[in-house]
Amino acid sequence: FSVTGSQTYSDLLISEYIEGSSNNKYLEIYNGTEGDIDLSSYSVKIYANGNTAPTSTISLSGTLASGDVFVIANSSATAWSGTPDLSSGSLNFNGDDAVALEGASGNVDVIGQIGVQQVWGSGDVTTQNHTLRRKTSVTEGDSDGSDAFDPTIEWEGYAQDNVDDLGSYGTVENNPPTISNVTGNPENPTASDSVYVSADISDSDGTITSASVFWGTDGTNFPNEINMSVSGRATYTSDTPIPPQSQGTTVYYYVEATDDDDATTTSATDSYTIPNIYTIYEIQGQADSSPLENEIVTTSGIVTGVASSGYFLQDGSGEWRGIFVYDTNTPSVGDSLTISGTVAEYYNKTEIKNITDFTVNSSGNNLPAAIADSTGNISQEKYEGVLISISNAECTDDSLGYGEWMVNDGSGDCRIDDMMYHFTPTLGTNYDVTGIVDYAYGNYKVEPRDSSDVSVSNTQLPAPENLTISVSGNDVILSWDTVSGASSYHIYRSQNPYDFNSADEFTSTTNSYTDSGAATNQKYFYQVTAE
Repeated sequence: FSVTGSQTYSDLLISEYIEGSSNNKYLEIYNGTEGDIDLSSYSVKIYANGNTAPTSTISLSGTLASGDVFVIANSSATAWSGTPDLSSGSLNFNGDDAVALEGASGNVDVIGQIGVQQVWGSGDVTTQNHTLRRKTSVTEGDSDGSDAFDPTIEWEGYAQDNVDDLGSYGTVENNPPTISNVTGNPENPTASDSVYVSADISDSDGTITSASVFWGTDGTNFPNEINMSVSGRATYTSDTPIPPQSQGTTVYYYVEATDDDDATTTSATDSYTIPNIYTIYEIQGQADSSPLENEIVTTSGIVTGVASSGYFLQDGSGEWRGIFVYDTNTPSVGDSLTISGTVAEYYNKTEIKNITDFTVNSSGNNLPAAIADSTGNISQEKYEGVLISISNAECTDDSLGYGEWMVNDGSGDCRIDDMMYHFTPTLGTNYDVTGIVDYAYGNYKVEPRDSSDVSVSNTQLPAPENLTISVSGNDVILSWDTVSGASSYHIYRSQNPYDFNSADEFTSTTNSYTDSGAATNQKYFYQVTAE
């Protein structure tokens, strides 16, 4: 607090005394001398209820510069928006308690009469429920705490809780208000949210007389004004919120405050954008690159897999319904999420990043059904981020490195990767694989999530159809339709059509077999299976 004056002072004096409501108790001490003063030899003493000995003592510290003031506040005081130099719960006095500023040689200034309990003064110039400001013509404190005290001589009286000049004394160079910590609540609103604006506002040499939020939607014009009121010690909050805005709208706003000297401060302009709500299907856009690239979007889905750098989100079973979210949040598989972030193409992989809103709507949900498809059909953009399954696919290459291996079910090659789960395959073995299709380093890859997603195939081939039987001499000739994927066939011969457990068994690698061991004049039943 910078203060200048022309009078001659020999020591400190009390320049303002506030006996306000509740805990609003303040003292202001002024150094009118020509030099800085070390406060370590000074203290404030309260003589409550007519006591002749101090009932509480507040020791001072630091250096008080020439022409400056030192403000002491009760630690629970709220009337003044400025920052005191010292807060103490011991600064607690009523209007009938004497208050003394004591130096190394004794009392420097006393308000009231030590050893006497009464309210001093009259009218507005009284020590109870009023603010007293020292007349600037006074250059010496009242060091005699035993004499009668009449504040009407040296003091000016003001209403209770008046803090207009607290923090200044004499001729003051006006300091404008300070504004900091401007925030909107919620910080990342959606189209259904109203937004309250708050800010820390203070005035070092007076009080704040008005504060407002100005807002608009084009960044240039701010036609809307909302009054702000105190909601904390130095925090102001808009009386009403900025109303909900439509998707894609950017709201720009700033705070303006004016003090009791008509000085005005304007904060920097802040903004927030209401995200557009899209399905994952719309974000993928049924194209190699998303039509919403670089836009801020809000979307929802079920978590189907969690990796170290993010997670996969899917909003139903089907093509184009999955996406990777690059995020540090760690949801669980089965969580239903609503997120907001920026659509990006990361080396041709559509993803959402820079997550600004992350909400778990529910947990333990059923996952979308995996799409069953052939290995040669997987490497397509429409499957990116989608949960799929492949069956009876042979490991054709286990030497790709980086945790990758190749499978083929006869329709074409497909890569399996270890983004979420590492599996060591056996070359030539057939596997059933469930996982999420990812795109990285120029390849589409299926990403299993855990051990249950990879298993050795045990696929039951369909029964051969159109079995025909003919007899040629002692030979029984059997033939049937070829079964796709079958490497061999098992032929069972039994005399009991209801019991093939003990039947004779033969093997063929083609779709026919000649049984030359059947006895004449005997009835037989045959069964054929594919493997």
